[in-house]
Amino acid sequence: MKKVRGILLTMAVLVALTGCGKNTSDTGAGKDRKVTKDVFAMDTYMTITTYGDNAEKAAEKAVSEITRLDDLLSIGNEESEISIVNENGSEIVSGDTAAILDKAMEIDRQTKGAFDISIYPLMDEWGFTTEKYKVPSEQRIRELLKHVDGSRIQWDSKEKLLTLPEGMQIDVGGIAKGYTSSRLMKIFQKYDVTGGIVSLGGNVQTWGEKPEGGDWRVAIENPDISPLSGQYVGTLSLKNKAVITSGGYERYFEKNKKRYHHILDPKTGKPADSGVVSSSIISEDGTLADGLSTAFFVMGSKKAEKYWKKHSDEFDYILLLEEKSEDDQENQKRNMYAAGNMYVYFCGTGSPPYATDCGETGRGPLQSETNATAGTAGRKRRRKESGKDQKAICKIQKEGMEGWRLYRKCAWIWWEHQCAGHDFRRQDQGGGGSFAQRRNTTVL
Repeated sequence: MKKVRGILLTMAVLVALTGCGKNTSDTGAGKDRKVTKDVFAMDTYMTITTYGDNAEKAAEKAVSEITRLDDLLSIGNEESEISIVNENGSEIVSGDTAAILDKAMEIDRQTKGAFDISIYPLMDEWGFTTEKYKVPSEQRIRELLKHVDGSRIQWDSKEKLLTLPEGMQIDVGGIAKGYTSSRLMKIFQKYDVTGGIVSLGGNVQTWGEKPEGGDWRVAIENPDISPLSGQYVGTLSLKNKAVITSGGYERYFEKNKKRYHHILDPKTGKPADSGVVSSSIISEDGTLADGLSTAFFVMGSKKAEKYWKKHSDEFDYILLLEEKSEDDQENQKRNMYAAGNMYVYFCGTGSPPYATDCGETGRGPLQSETNATAGTAGRKRRRKESGKDQKAICKIQKEGMEGWRLYRKCAWIWWEHQCAGHDFRRQDQGGGGSFAQRRNTTVL
């Protein structure tokens, strides 16, 4: 699997979806033909964009597939397979549901329960399924936790027979959109579209190339800045990959001046408190990326890194961590720390950067500090580069050295640290107010 080559910070404009029904735009002709369809499904807004002679057919088929899978998997549909098995306790399921269960159970086992589809009763108790929010009592949480344990689910993959213990209910919403986006990629391939990209409530997956050539660019939002500001944690350059982000800022409610987000820890029955603000997974497998984005949010950076070391050929990841988390305190001791409310934690096997046009940012100093773990060469390099202007730094970046731009500020930070033989990189972020019920990835 070709690895993601890096992350840079950039400026962009978020174009928000409007309307609740289907909307279609059709422009161009031949291989340059572009078809975009908007649809509301799986309780979120979705956009499908296709290019090529068969763009219209592919987009229409994609919308039909989304609707079909929504009907099949939605917990809000009493006739869905998931609702039926929750009602009856046992059911022979379809091939699509079976494929999702195979991956969900695998991720559950490998992450030791950090991703658990049996969390549904607690999600319902907290009000995240109905928007009737409340903070359950400790006693009620303990009672419901007795029915939360994915390892107790009886799943016969060969016979496609799913059986739940008494009192247990499941919800595959935490992995269904990733499976759906992967299904849409197969449709794009079948209809021979030259390029395509889908955004399913912020879950993004790409196919082929942009019409003008080159990879797709997908931005990951900064949760402390308005999504309409055009400021992001970073952008990724992708081809035939998904980037799926989970964050506690997406859905939450506040009570007595305390915020409660929707990603629950299956071990505690409460909103996960691992120090992770957002978790992004980059993979060719959208289903895997969707499940792991939730699991990594629950696991925290240490366990996430340990898991990644064993499965690094399957995905890359980015974690945005809280400054005062336990993990962050350790990282301050091990690595150079850039002051700010948050930073990006990234492990990947590629070498950056993606060159960027720095002409609009003007001049500014290179910020650098000595990192005891960086090695002599790294310290000499930082001392050598310290004080150079923005134009010179941009030139260095284009020649292949590591660096990130902080929005329109002319500040750069350089360092080295080895993470299981791969680069460990971190990026300063600023603060601000959070926003609920929004996307976390944007197609640029």
